[in-house]
Amino acid sequence: MTDVNICLLGPMVVTRAGEPVDIPGRRPRTLLAVLALEAGTPVSAEVLADRIWGEELPDNPRGSLHTYIGRLRRVLGKEVVCRAAGGYILDLPRSSVDALAFVDLLDGADGPDAYERLEQAIELWRGEPFDEPAGEPLAERMRPWLVDRYLAALEHRAELDVAAGRAPKAVADVRRVVGDHPLRESLWAVLLEALDAAGRTAEALEAYEEVRSRLADELGADPGTELRAIFTRLLVGSSPADRPDDADAQPTVPAQRASEEDLPDAVPHQLPADVPGFSGREVELRLLDAITSTTSPAGRASSPCTASGLPGRPRSPSTGRATASSTSPTASSTSTCAATARASRCRPSRRSRRC
Repeated sequence: MTDVNICLLGPMVVTRAGEPVDIPGRRPRTLLAVLALEAGTPVSAEVLADRIWGEELPDNPRGSLHTYIGRLRRVLGKEVVCRAAGGYILDLPRSSVDALAFVDLLDGADGPDAYERLEQAIELWRGEPFDEPAGEPLAERMRPWLVDRYLAALEHRAELDVAAGRAPKAVADVRRVVGDHPLRESLWAVLLEALDAAGRTAEALEAYEEVRSRLADELGADPGTELRAIFTRLLVGSSPADRPDDADAQPTVPAQRASEEDLPDAVPHQLPADVPGFSGREVELRLLDAITSTTSPAGRASSPCTASGLPGRPRSPSTGRATASSTSPTASSTSTCAATARASRCRPSRRSRRC
């Protein structure tokens, strides 16, 4: 197998045996990029045509492909660019194409060697992918995906740096790229966390205001939940270590307020204090006076009476007790006992004071 390497993460660079190889023509470079992203896998002529021209196909796409394949074979060798069933194949290992090596490193960055794999992948990044060729359907489809993988790798590495006590390094790494992607909230979130961990809380608050203003001006939107949560934490001065782990935190259930039916019957020990004055209900008061002034043959007061009224109204029983006490020496104690007995037997409803 020949020593051919193809670099797509940035301006296209092709080398053979360590020497640069010039690929003339925009379309042949696009064709090589399409084959390189599928290195070791046959690609049909239809897929090649779609990735190169999109909807603007030439009159004879197969003839044009054959011409471009011939140019690539002349500079890379027939053993590298080969025919395959219904199409062509770039016979190279994935490690010979930086974009594929980049993706493979990131896909495996979830073990104990995650930091080292992230470092190696990020080092492969030389700039915007497919800088040459530009404006092709391939670039429009693949560039956003690769850029997102790159930014996610930077964020992951920065989080590991902060956890390892290297917050200043994380701040420098994220600041280097956040200006080129000012609307990526996850990148700002990592920057705020890193600034706070580095003891630069004031700068973190300034950074939040910057992203808030950008989002409002360019999108007419507010920061998302994650950014707002970090901002709130910065204001109250808590550190990430103070926050409970979502997996271990136990939810706090507020105490349930007992319903009225669950409350035990309360027996009052005294009636409310008398009101200084009372107006209205003259008929009812006279009737109450008449009842309480009547005694039984044994010298005791007559049977208890009840009074009803709307919630919040002055208490008729207590007022009646005060009135009756002026005319009957036994009425006061009798009414008090009657009210106490009523209270022990029933509880006023929400709509009425009637027992």
